[in-house]
This record gives sequence, C-alpha cells and structure tokens, in this order.
Amino acid sequence: MVDAKNGKVLWAQNETFPRPPASLTKILTALVVLQRAKLDDTQVITQDALDAPGANTYAKVGETFTVEDLLWGLLLASGNDMAIALAHRVSPDGTVAGFVNLMNEEAAALGAQSTSFANPHGMDAPGHYSTARDLALITMVAMRNPALAQMVGTVRHDVPWNGGKHLFVNHNKLLTLYPGTIGVKTGYTNGSGNSLVTEATRNGTTLLTVVLGAKSPAGYNDSMALLNWGFANTGALEARSTDQIVPAKVPAVAAQAAPGVKNGAARKGGSGSPAAVRQAAAAPERLPESRSLTAGGPERRDDVLLGAVIASLLTALFLTTRRRSRNRSAQFPT
Repeated sequence: MVDAKNGKVLWAQNETFPRPPASLTKILTALVVLQRAKLDDTQVITQDALDAPGANTYAKVGETFTVEDLLWGLLLASGNDMAIALAHRVSPDGTVAGFVNLMNEEAAALGAQSTSFANPHGMDAPGHYSTARDLALITMVAMRNPALAQMVGTVRHDVPWNGGKHLFVNHNKLLTLYPGTIGVKTGYTNGSGNSLVTEATRNGTTLLTVVLGAKSPAGYNDSMALLNWGFANTGALEARSTDQIVPAKVPAVAAQAAPGVKNGAARKGGSGSPAAVRQAAAAPERLPESRSLTAGGPERRDDVLLGAVIASLLTALFLTTRRRSRNRSAQFPT
C-alpha cells in the first residue's frame, strides 16, 4: 500500500517476491502504447491477434480499429487479442517480440529492476514476472497519463464493432463496490492466482494497493481491507514510513485528445458510470481522523487480512447455525 501522491510505502509484505503478474501486465502495455502512438492511429486485426491465448474479445480478422478502441478492449475487457494488435501497431519491427523489448526497456528505465515481461498480455510464461513493489511503481507512473487514467476509471464504454457497436464492461468491480475507486486493473491466471491493483481517493488522499496471489475473489476483500485500514490510519502510517517508491524517470505525456471525445461515449452509462462513481467519491464515507496504529493493523495479521478474517467468521457462523437447525429437526421431526 502506497501513498500515490508521494510514493511513500505505508504497508508492505513480500513486496519484492517475484510472481506472475497476469493481466496487470497490461498497465505497462497501455503506457508503452500511449507513449508511442496516437489515439486515432489505426490497426488491422490479424490472425495472430485472434489466436491469442486466454481472455479474448474475438474481434474479426481484417477489421480495423483505432488505437483508442483497442485500448478500451485491453483495459476494460482485458482482451489478449487487443494486446497483440497494439503490440503489432507500436513495435519497431512489427513483431510482438519487438514490442516486448520496449516494455522491458521501459520497466528498467522506470526503476522496476525485478520485472521481466515475455508478452504484452500477461499469460504465464517463462521469464514473465514482477513484484508488488515494481507494479506499484509502474502503476504510479501509468496513472499520470490522463488517457490511461480515464480508461481504467470507466465502468462501461461502447466501441465501433463490425458495422455496429460493442459494449466493453470493466472487469474491475471495485469501481462500483468501493466508493472513491479510480482504477486500475484486475488479473488472473492459473500461475498467478487473483491479482488486483487499485487506486482509491478519499478526503484528499489517494492510496495505491497491489495484491498478488489473493485467495479472496479477485483480490477485492483484501484490497478493501487494506484501503479501509489505510484511510483510517494515513497520518500515523505517513509519519512512520521510511520507504518511498520514486520512479527513475517520469515519461512525457503525449499531447492528444482525451479518449471518447469523438463520440461522447466514454463518460456515459447507468449507475455504474464513472460520473456516478466520482459523485459517490465526492461525498465519501466519514472516517475517524488518523490515529495511532493498533495491533489490529494488517502488519500484525501475517498473510491474513481483515477481509479474509471476516469471511471466515461469517462462514463459520453460517455453518454452525445450519448444523444446529439440522440437529433440532432430527430431535423434533415434524
């Protein structure tokens, strides 16, 4: 857990342990693309993109998309085919391998020294790994790009599709579950388990959490437990922090129109739209002022965060109640 504004590490556990990053990879994929392409650049879907393993939007071979629309599919639907198409568009030699080289060069330049990527989509592969600390660093930089920040904070978005429209819905349910959430990305593979990077803002503070290998659904419970504890203890955590994540460089932001301007669809939607989420964030839940840390903080819970504890207690209570009900039925049959 990091203060996203200054990079102070507020809490960490196994933060330098290399793990498969799954689709969290796509945060850097999008950043590299936005540094080297314009949103209205175009790319044709190839068979190579359609054959991408894992999550796929199944765009038709031969169909042409703008870089912007491919990015919507990459960041909301987590389409691996979109990752391959974008790699072809930006790669210096037109190959996926050439794009991956750009990714690794960018990661190293930012200071993510314990990161190595083998593909642009995040499927498990030899030599494809990162750490919670490196992913926090990459995300901090990526969220400074207005286009990327807008996309990962959008709940749903329509893109032109085979002569009509196709709705992409963001996989990140915290955008509607947790008030103040402004991004950023979910991930899952067999090798990585559930992974989630989240940024949330409350009372002028923006916290960034990275949860890897979570046991709770998509890492939501652990992330919310961290965020709740962090927002309640920000002052004490800031005062105690002696560690800070500082990017080795800050990439220049390309001058380009904000996404969605040409069709106005980026900000539209129902109650789960970004506008509704930001409205909820504007009047956040009132929390107590920052206070001294207590033994109840995540650092005293080893690998088990508050969300997992609550879930276990509720499950035990439910099973006990059901068992007692069955015993009564057995003793007093109707």
